Amino acid sequence: MPRARKAKLFGDWEFPLELDLPRDDLGGMSLSQLGAIPFEQLGQFKQARSFPHGYSRDYLTFYAPRDAGVHHVLLWTLLQAKSSVAINMYGFDDPQLAAVLRHHVTNPRLGRAEKPLLSDLQNDLPGNSIAVGQSEEHAISHDKLMVVDGLYLITGSTNWSFGGETKQDNQLTLTRDPIACAEARAVIDLDHDVMLKQMAAKAAKAAASTSKPATTRRTRRVSRQPPATP
Repeated sequence: MPRARKAKLFGDWEFPLELDLPRDDLGGMSLSQLGAIPFEQLGQFKQARSFPHGYSRDYLTFYAPRDAGVHHVLLWTLLQAKSSVAINMYGFDDPQLAAVLRHHVTNPRLGRAEKPLLSDLQNDLPGNSIAVGQSEEHAISHDKLMVVDGLYLITGSTNWSFGGETKQDNQLTLTRDPIACAEARAVIDLDHDVMLKQMAAKAAKAAASTSKPATTRRTRRVSRQPPATP
């Protein structure tokens, strides 16, 4: 019987996060070096190591698994954050992206995440808000959106997971179009508000069910005796 192959996963990073530490899983780069790469040079994370001549200067698209740098591009985008990160993510199981989010949150400066991968994201800090829920039509929230500082927007089909970023056929687009960023941020905020209301309603329902006084049911047993026989 063939032995099952163990899936490779993104490794956990230390906390507090060392931004200047060279990392084997980043090809020897540190996070500081990755974050310092100019937007115009992100083509190095394409399979061809560059974008074709005449490619858009403001919209960059990467395709997993052919473009092996999808994970790097997501990290790069998070590393640009100076004031805010807004995310609506259907699938979030990437501990390295969570480590960068946690690094920002514990400054504290920013943070909004759709799914609480780590309780360390500290929902109670001022400016941080985490919500889990459905769409306003009570179906799944399938977006994979992130807006950083209102300047960078991530869209596409890529879930934040090892499979989504490196194994599955997925598309990820990074743009610095401010109009697209503003529109997506408004959508994320509206979706977040819907989920917060869903969570509040669920909590209120749970509280109401636990606060009801216990009731006891009394039953009366009637015994019927057979008629006496002469």
